Amino acid sequence: MNRLAQVTDPEALARFDGSCAKLRIEVPPAWAGADIEVNVPGKLACWHCDAGGCDRCGRSGAIRLSTPGRTLPLRLPREPRDAAVIRLPHPFADEALGMLMLEIVAAGSPSPSCRRVSTAVSAERPGYRMASVLFVVLLITAAIIFGRSCFDT
Repeated sequence: MNRLAQVTDPEALARFDGSCAKLRIEVPPAWAGADIEVNVPGKLACWHCDAGGCDRCGRSGAIRLSTPGRTLPLRLPREPRDAAVIRLPHPFADEALGMLMLEIVAAGSPSPSCRRVSTAVSAERPGYRMASVLFVVLLITAAIIFGRSCFDT
């Protein structure tokens, strides 16, 4: 199964039997659409049992990373929400962690583990900008062509 299917297919998520951890972060609503870095701790709560202990986490309730304090770069959703969950399959290629469920909650100040690296990305899509430029070029070309034909008669 490819990684995209794990993210978008609810049935694939339900069938996912690898290690799955969860992490909750708080970010200000003004950070919507911004690029951030999250310092991921070495010990994460197991998503399957909600840190209660299950076969997937060895009854510990936690998933341990081999390298604590890893940095996870990501872009926040553009639309500010009270809360959102982002599923990140294999967030670190060299770790056994199969999936990280990152819960993003709106708050007055960011979690200490979060750092904004860039401001919000423009909501304007690049395709619209290019289409607007082409439309203006077409209008100017049409005005030149029709302007000449009016004076030629």
